[in-house]
Amino acid sequence: MVKNMKYTKAKLPDICTIKTGKHDANHANKEGKYRFYTCSNQYSMCDTYSFTGESVIVPGNGDIGLVFYYYGEFDAYQRTYVLNDITILPKYLFYHMQLYWRNFNDQKKFGSTVKYVRMSNFTNYEISYPSIEEQERIVAKIEELFSDLDNAVETLNATKAQLEVYKQAVLKNAFDGKLTNNGDPEIKELASFIEHPRYGTSKKCDYQNDIEAYTEVYRIPNIDASTGTLDRTDLKYAKFDEDEIEKLSLKYGDILIIRSNGSPSIVGTAAMVREQDVSGLFAGYLIRIRISDHEKLSPKYLLRYLSSYDARRYIENVSKSTSGVNNVNAQEIKKIKVPYFKKEIQDQIIYAIDSRLSAYENIEKTVNDALQQASAMRQSILKQAFEGRL
Repeated sequence: MVKNMKYTKAKLPDICTIKTGKHDANHANKEGKYRFYTCSNQYSMCDTYSFTGESVIVPGNGDIGLVFYYYGEFDAYQRTYVLNDITILPKYLFYHMQLYWRNFNDQKKFGSTVKYVRMSNFTNYEISYPSIEEQERIVAKIEELFSDLDNAVETLNATKAQLEVYKQAVLKNAFDGKLTNNGDPEIKELASFIEHPRYGTSKKCDYQNDIEAYTEVYRIPNIDASTGTLDRTDLKYAKFDEDEIEKLSLKYGDILIIRSNGSPSIVGTAAMVREQDVSGLFAGYLIRIRISDHEKLSPKYLLRYLSSYDARRYIENVSKSTSGVNNVNAQEIKKIKVPYFKKEIQDQIIYAIDSRLSAYENIEKTVNDALQQASAMRQSILKQAFEGRL
C-alpha cells in the first residue's frame, strides 16, 4: 500500500453480491450463444444467461484458486460463484483475487478427494482498496505490464506448439513401425499386459521435518511431464500401516498416471518409477499401472506411447467433464489400444525415439522454464501493484 494514501477495508459482501449458478453440467451446449462458466479452467457455451455486466467468476471446486473476469451476459454451474454488482472497480477486485485467493484458501478448503469452498470462504475474504482514481491507475499499470508479458508468452507458446508437432510426428512414425521399418503393429488393449490399476491413498499428507517416521507420497506436482519421471523436490509425507504400504508400494517400471484434474490436458500425464523412487507411495489423484511382464511390454515403450496423439486423444475424450473435474478411471485405462511389437522391436523404437527427441526435450525444458518464469513474473507484478510499488 502507498504510504499516506487512504484505504478502505471491506469484506466481499460489503462490495458485491455473491451468488452461485443454478445449472448442472448438462446445461452446456457447444452451439449456445452465451458463455457457461463451470469449475473448469475453460468456459463452455449454453443457451441462457442469468448474469450480466462486469463480474468476477470463481470455481467452487476443483482447482481452488482460479478466478475469471467477464463483462457481458453469461450463465454459471451450480458450484460456480459469481461476484456481481461490484461497487469498487471490478478489475481491481479481479486482480486482487488473482493474487490472494489461492493462498487465502490454502488451509480453508473442504473435501478429501475433490476440494471445494463454501460461501463462508467468500464472506470472510477481506480487501483493502484506495480511491476509484487510484484503482484505475493500478489496473491500467497492471494491464500495461501484462500486455508486454503476454506477447512474450504468446511467442513461447507458439514455439512449444511447433515442438509438439515435431514430437507427435516422430511418435506417430515410431508406433506405426515406420521409424524402424518394422511393418504394422498388432493393436492390443492395455488390459492384456497389466495388473488391475490401483488408485492411490486419500490420506492427508504434509511436509515433515522428521521424515524417518513417515513415508513419502507422490502427488500431481511430482509428475514431471517433460521427462516422464518423478520429481522428488517437493515431497509430502504420511504414516501408513503395513497393509497400506503393501497395497500402495511401487516397483521399478510402474507407471503413475494423473487420473483427475481440472484440465483435460493434464489427465493421463504419466511418469515411470525408477529405482530411487520405490520407497514412496502415491496419492489419490494418481493411478498405478503395473506391467505384468516387462519382457512382453517395456515400461519405457508404454510411457512414450501414453504421450502420443492417439493415446492423448483417447484419454482426453473419456475424461472430459463440464463439472470442472475431469477423470479417467481404471476401466478406461485398461481399454487403451496399444500398438504392439515384439520386445526387441520395442527396444529399437525406444532408441529411435530417444535419439530424435533428445534435442527437442532440451528445447522444451527451456521453453517450459521460461513460461514458469513468466507466470512467476505475473504474480510479482500483482504483488507489487497491491503493495503500492507500481
